[in-house]
Amino acid sequence: MTRMFDELSADLKAGRWRPMPARRVFIPKPGSTEQRALSIPTVRDRIVQTAAKMILEPVFEADFLSCSFGFRPGRGVHDALQVLIDECCGAGGGW
Repeated sequence: MTRMFDELSADLKAGRWRPMPARRVFIPKPGSTEQRALSIPTVRDRIVQTAAKMILEPVFEADFLSCSFGFRPGRGVHDALQVLIDECCGAGGGW
């Protein structure tokens, strides 16, 4: 595993890293005869994706307003709905 990290690091620093095509598999849709496509990246590509996310996420998070909810860590649709409910109902809590 250490060797893979060392090689991957050297490839990234030298600009030689290129993502591999994702493996494509089809999984059944529940309650249907149709299938859904699922793409599975290689372990090396997943490591690079995770490293990029760890570096870039804090940079972009700093610029988001507190009212932004889409695709942010620790903020989901239920959080956004709760803000709307709180704003509509006011401090009194009634409609």
